[in-house]
Amino acid sequence: MAIDMLQVVGAGAVMAGATALGRQQAARYRRRPEELRELATVLRGLRNDISYARVPLGESLRRLVPRGQPRASPVRQLFVDVADRLAQPGATAQQAFTLALASCGPALSITLEDCAVLEAFSLTAGLVGPDEQLGQLDAALAALTEREREAVFNRSRYERVIQTTGVLIGVLVVILLI
Repeated sequence: MAIDMLQVVGAGAVMAGATALGRQQAARYRRRPEELRELATVLRGLRNDISYARVPLGESLRRLVPRGQPRASPVRQLFVDVADRLAQPGATAQQAFTLALASCGPALSITLEDCAVLEAFSLTAGLVGPDEQLGQLDAALAALTEREREAVFNRSRYERVIQTTGVLIGVLVVILLI
């Protein structure tokens, strides 16, 4: 059974695709702790603005996340989107966060549980007094810190495995097709 050039090219394409898919999934594990850390940094800034300056949420987000940054991270883009949505008349923090997470979610490497932390914070943001908001921010920061710890553990555990699995799946498919 002779292998012709078309089979070699096809096998190469399958291997390249499977390897790229494995690397893409591994990159999500690599980026998640960084994104969680960035989320916590922005929330700490919000906490400071609410605690000391008593700045409204939308204005605080506009100050913390400046526009026009080249190659803004997905997390920064999320908060820019929230600030834009809060600037619209009648918008609530919950609506702004929900819509921003829906539009920016695919670009983020965070999980649904991570998003739930932000959505839980958004339920009371802007609707209660500063002291209650500070309590909600503290709870969100504690939850994000725990989620980051878990993400670092998962990255060390699964990143290399998923990358290798992509290559192995490619080899398996090539073997089955030839």
